Amino acid sequence: MEWRQMGETYTVRLERGDEVIGSLTEWAKGRGITAASMVGIGALEQVELGYYELPTRTYHRHTFPEDYELLNLTGNVSLLEDGETFVHAHVTIGGSDYSTKGGHLFSALVAVTVEVVVTPLPGQIRRAFDEACGLKLWTLAAE
Repeated sequence: MEWRQMGETYTVRLERGDEVIGSLTEWAKGRGITAASMVGIGALEQVELGYYELPTRTYHRHTFPEDYELLNLTGNVSLLEDGETFVHAHVTIGGSDYSTKGGHLFSALVAVTVEVVVTPLPGQIRRAFDEACGLKLWTLAAE
């Protein structure tokens, strides 16, 4: 992994074989980033995506083992209730037949490179369990 700070923004380049969510989580934690937005592109393999089904409160997961273009990664950094850094990302991936797939990114390996722009936000964003939907959502009450 390589990274560079450019003003308030960071550019992060993940390398072949890096696990995307784990690498970005450790990187953000190491910088003390507690709230941020992120966007990225690149190439992935072993992509595990999820689709959340609200009525059953379960994620349906599927792994796509081939190489894919990472057409878009959109995500954020926040803190869980226990203070742990949490990277939440959704992706759109494109296959060799030009079809696309997308969803919540659980995990993926970098196939060639992944280039991410991280824009920190002042303060913290925290997540807490929301009974209505069964997920840990942002809590945006003033601190």
